[in-house]
Amino acid sequence: MKVQERRRYQHVPFCTKLTIIDMTDQRRHDGHSIDLCLRGIGFYVERFFPAGARIAVIPRLNTEGHPSAQPVEAVVRWSRVEREGAVVGAEFVQTLGPSVHPELYETLCNL
Repeated sequence: MKVQERRRYQHVPFCTKLTIIDMTDQRRHDGHSIDLCLRGIGFYVERFFPAGARIAVIPRLNTEGHPSAQPVEAVVRWSRVEREGAVVGAEFVQTLGPSVHPELYETLCNL
């Protein structure tokens, strides 16, 4: 089954800088987003994360490029090596909404 066939929510292009935290060792990695939906995010990062890895994603949504205050917990669903890093698809542990990462939810609603 192709990734497109499994998707339940529409993904929209979304480009912002990210900090990705590996939940096993708390190491931080810089990345940038590719697309976003209510249940997940696609991004590029210089480190490969295998499927099943638990991560936290911190988008830099404000104009100064600082991380938003609230990380979004996610699980890597797929990952592929690309250039000198990886393209990753991650599913959020909780669906975005007004009470679950309201900044990111509002950003998605305005795209």
